[in-house]
Amino acid sequence: MKPTLTPPEPLKGSDPNSFAQSTIKERLPRMIDRIIKEEGFSIEIRSSLQKLKEDIPSSPIRFLGDYQAPDTDNWNRHIDRYLKNDWLTVPWFFAETYFYRRILEATQYFIDGESYNQDPFSMEKRRSLRQDWNKIQSVVRTLYSPGAPAEEPVNEFSKYIYTALWGNQADLSMWSSASGLQPTTEISNQSKFLLIDDCQSVYSYLSSLPAGPERIDFILDNIGLELLGDLCLADYLLERHPSLKVIFRSKAHPTFVSDAIHSDVILMIENLSSDHFPATSALGIRLQTHLYKERLILTSDDFWTSPLGAWDMPQSLLEELQQSSLVIWKGDANYRRLLGDRHWPYTTPFSDILSYAPTAFLAIRTLKANVLSGLSEDKTQSLTKIDEDWMINGKWGLIQFRGKDSWYR
Repeated sequence: MKPTLTPPEPLKGSDPNSFAQSTIKERLPRMIDRIIKEEGFSIEIRSSLQKLKEDIPSSPIRFLGDYQAPDTDNWNRHIDRYLKNDWLTVPWFFAETYFYRRILEATQYFIDGESYNQDPFSMEKRRSLRQDWNKIQSVVRTLYSPGAPAEEPVNEFSKYIYTALWGNQADLSMWSSASGLQPTTEISNQSKFLLIDDCQSVYSYLSSLPAGPERIDFILDNIGLELLGDLCLADYLLERHPSLKVIFRSKAHPTFVSDAIHSDVILMIENLSSDHFPATSALGIRLQTHLYKERLILTSDDFWTSPLGAWDMPQSLLEELQQSSLVIWKGDANYRRLLGDRHWPYTTPFSDILSYAPTAFLAIRTLKANVLSGLSEDKTQSLTKIDEDWMINGKWGLIQFRGKDSWYR
């Protein structure tokens, strides 16, 4: 499973004046400072975290040493090719995923003891959820407003897709919940910021399936407002397709600060179901029912925290996804994985890069990295004139669809 196009070079921290470079040199060390300050780890663990901070960016990449972890052997195979490289000369996607895995090693996440299975981002996640709860209620109120006039089916479908899109701006690896810097785009004002909108194509594809979609997979990204949007979209699809199953594929362990793990999804559904606002609690109860009836299924795989591009996924996972009517890839890091985090010309057609896709793929993402496909040269130049940071500031979004062979654009 490889793209038919020859992939260009990967993004690296050594790319001059790049966002990748500032991420490795500045953002990652600040993240460690936040963990040391907020998460209440022991002196030993804080010392290990400080050592990790001092390793960035000039120390050589090394093997992982927490051999009790289920993914260490696989990780060390990936690491082997980059030994003796520093953090700036390895591919950026490798450096970031390796960084988050090194945090788990430093905090003894996989080792029996007082910090076993302790999420090193738990304080940040909990604070974000508290701060966003009024927004969460507002989103539910808007989507499930009683007595609202009936909409055309495609417009109703698009409304849920747009909610799932702009929720991706809630990314704690980019903006701390305490910073107040997170961008926000209202659906009512989205047309200016929506670069590619394939909602109509996705709706047409799903409507064309004789028995409707049998299974839809979500590759999850962030908790909070983004996870809410994913749950609302899943609820909408499950209510309209009685034979449908939805699979939520979360991360196997904490990574990228706010990426959802299994317990985050369960907690979100529990919080929704116990909320005092009737529409919110009704949504949570429906989701609990979907879980009980195994129409909504939660699963995870170590691949989603690996440094690999999507075209290098294990054959067993590829065959699983092949059974899906549609795979929805949420968020920026998953988009980067789809495109191999490479220097593709921005005009390269999305469907050409995704020639390896075993089924219909839908990417829903706000832009926070210099990886993109399917945009015209004129549009790229005009965006650079009005917003020089348009590729990385999270204000701009896209909904890109690559259908099965008879459907893709």
